[in-house]
Amino acid sequence: MAKSKSNFVLPAGNRNTDGSYNNLSNNANLWSSFQYDASNAWRRNLNYTHTDVNRNNNNKANGFSVRCVREWISTQGNNSS
Repeated sequence: MAKSKSNFVLPAGNRNTDGSYNNLSNNANLWSSFQYDASNAWRRNLNYTHTDVNRNNNNKANGFSVRCVREWISTQGNNSS
């Protein structure tokens, strides 16, 4: 998954369960951290030509991108001494 200068996700497509690739340069498919069931997990889909964001569950054997988000904890005003 590529990242643009504005920190938005660029459409990297996905790898299917059979190892083939599709939607390159058209879709960004991102795994959610939430499981749907034992075999499937939620994913978000961003399409290059649409303004909406879709949520679907897909087989975990698919290869979707992962967006890592670092948790930022403010320490201002928290004195633990």
